[in-house]
Amino acid sequence: MSISPRTYGIEDIEGLVETINGEPFFRAVSASGKRHGLRLERDYWSMLEAIAHEEKVSLGDIIGALEENTRNAGNLTSAVRVFVARWLDGRLRGLRERMSPTAVNSLVNACPSPAFVLSATRQLRFHNPAFLRYIRMTMPSEEVEQVERRLRLQIDMNMDDLLNELRDAKRAFVTMGFAIGINDRRVRGRLNAVLAPSWSEDMIIGYVIT
Repeated sequence: MSISPRTYGIEDIEGLVETINGEPFFRAVSASGKRHGLRLERDYWSMLEAIAHEEKVSLGDIIGALEENTRNAGNLTSAVRVFVARWLDGRLRGLRERMSPTAVNSLVNACPSPAFVLSATRQLRFHNPAFLRYIRMTMPSEEVEQVERRLRLQIDMNMDDLLNELRDAKRAFVTMGFAIGINDRRVRGRLNAVLAPSWSEDMIIGYVIT
């Protein structure tokens, strides 16, 4: 399952609403040696098939487990809807955890070469120890005592254009120039930019290559 790590606005929500087909669709499913007739919206059937594929079970296995759980209390069709909602909620929570700022910071710090993270507003969000060493090698040591506060970092591409290119599945990364400035000193280099796996905001990871 792939979910784009961006915030959806009211226009996106309205677009999704317009595509909803709420007409129930009847389908018979064999489970535990019995056939169950269920009337569910087509989107629910599609999600049940996707869940079965992800969990490597059959659709009948899911329906059978739900039927066993609701045998004495509750409606099987309602149980299916609740199950789908809870499964999606669990996956959504897991994605948020794996695409958190902390997770992005960990990716950068695990890299042995100089790397940093820029927000969509070009703010330096994270960097690794190798990036600090890179700066110390290119600038006088007395100028990097307070890097986070005094560092200026620029990339040779409009951030919106870069983000759009990186969202294109054909572009895994974009190579470009960048410049680092502290006080009056400025150093140029080149980097590979990739889209950070971030849920809450757009960010890029820059891997310094020269």
